[in-house]
Amino acid sequence: MNAPTKSDLQAAGYRVSVNIADAVVSRCASDVKAAYLLACVTEDDITASGGNDTIGDAWRALTVLRIMQDNEFATRVGGEKKRLSYGDHLTDRRQAKTRAAMAMDALKKEHPVTGDVRDICEVWFRTQLML
Repeated sequence: MNAPTKSDLQAAGYRVSVNIADAVVSRCASDVKAAYLLACVTEDDITASGGNDTIGDAWRALTVLRIMQDNEFATRVGGEKKRLSYGDHLTDRRQAKTRAAMAMDALKKEHPVTGDVRDICEVWFRTQLML
């Protein structure tokens, strides 16, 4: 399986804007591959994957979450105009986190974690301040 592209994410049902640069999608896919996927599977497993399995599902879900975080960061530092109200954005991100957690749980059932998962997307991050 190759890294998910913008069209792959859209075909899988994720609402990804056509205005997002392909380089951003590629970088986000690379980030989550290194942080999450390679802790459970090898490069050979990823290459052999057809994309319609737990590996592909987790990679797509985590990539979308990472893209959302990247867009949120750019908005907060003034790099883009805000398109959604803050509450809507949090709800969308919370749903993306839930989807990513479910995808990672399914992946871990088939491929137990053998490495160190770096939770860069804060999928399992919890504090007393979180709703």
